[in-house]
Amino acid sequence: MVASNPGEEIARAISAIPIFDVQSRLNGSRLAARGLHDLLLEPALQAELEAASLEQTLIGRRPDSEDAVDIVDWSLPRLSRSRNTLSSWSLRLLVSDLYNWDEPLTAASWRRLDALVRERARDPHWPREVLRRAGILRLCTDHSGRGLGTADNLLQYSLEWGAFFHSDTPEFDTALYELERTWGRTPEPPALTVPDQRPPTYRVLRSVQDIHTAAADYVRALPVSELVAVTLRLGRTVRATIPSDVEMESALARRANAGSAEEEVYSAYVAEALLEALEVRAADLSVVVPISGDRSGTRPGSAVATLTSWAARHPRLQLICLPDSAELHAALCVQARALPNMAVAGIPWGATGLDDIGRAFARRLDLLPVGRQCAFSSDAGCVEWAYARSVIARRQWTAVLTARIELGEFNRDEALSLAREAVFESARGWLRMTTESNQLRG
Repeated sequence: MVASNPGEEIARAISAIPIFDVQSRLNGSRLAARGLHDLLLEPALQAELEAASLEQTLIGRRPDSEDAVDIVDWSLPRLSRSRNTLSSWSLRLLVSDLYNWDEPLTAASWRRLDALVRERARDPHWPREVLRRAGILRLCTDHSGRGLGTADNLLQYSLEWGAFFHSDTPEFDTALYELERTWGRTPEPPALTVPDQRPPTYRVLRSVQDIHTAAADYVRALPVSELVAVTLRLGRTVRATIPSDVEMESALARRANAGSAEEEVYSAYVAEALLEALEVRAADLSVVVPISGDRSGTRPGSAVATLTSWAARHPRLQLICLPDSAELHAALCVQARALPNMAVAGIPWGATGLDDIGRAFARRLDLLPVGRQCAFSSDAGCVEWAYARSVIARRQWTAVLTARIELGEFNRDEALSLAREAVFESARGWLRMTTESNQLRG
């Protein structure tokens, strides 16, 4: 009798472990792809196709229209040029597994695959079937995607309301403006302001007392019964030290002529006011912090310092950090060791390679208690992409744990227990994710 391959045995066992997806971009009113164009519009894939456009023969911007044919026509020649990338493989994997499609996508063949995707999209049971195959029990997405709540049995929600620290605009008072924009209002979907075209706000912050009042009002307005977390996206520098009230009052007086020095004061003071207000509701809500690297001027060191200072000053808050690069991930794993209220989570699908995913799992395994890592996020805009990324993540977990078993660090049962806690149990504790389909909160 031939002995079974230990790797295959671990793979089968890991494939049976349920997953909570701690960060997706799903919309409850449209969980599945409407056609092939929706599969092609996944941002990570689009970034790779844009890179293929640099080839001399493929110059041309992606069409601004949402016309399905235009999107497919633009994408197809670039797919063949980027077939070596992680997202291209993900696309091939999902169309093969979910639609039994193993042909190259060409101008002559794509309409047949498009018809298959559209046919499945009309089946109301299809999204649940895709998630069943993925082993994903529930996904967290932004509250703006809740709609009428028709997918509450599959989704739970975090609210990103106010781009306090994630604006690409050149204004230096973004943190103040975003707090003014939310003050006295009900939660709205995330909005990026067009440079030099900011709509006026109903209220204006004129004192530090106004800032604390507006932050408290922000927390009171949160639909807590529908949320598991609040999202504070960190995409620009927020200094780790807190400005004094006097320093903030002085910076407020210079708002009309604010520069980078005032921006540091505004963002740090507003961050502290928001965190103080959120800590009052710490028993109800966690704080999710997607954290960017260089694209918005945030150096990895300063971003990590900011996050760790937030966690140290607010020990009752549970901070779940979602770094978007391998460098930020490595630094956060080291710093989070000393902060029991900080977890490192997710997978940066838009800025990572296949080997990086395995290294991220291995690094978290080495540096963090397993209960402090919500290991899986799909960042997917439709369930088909969540499926593909769950398959890839499981394969990487299999490779990492099989190697550790062979080294003698764990036995089989210990390794599988660690995997279950990382991809399932930890999200219950940190994000109150639940398997109860009639509950939004855990």
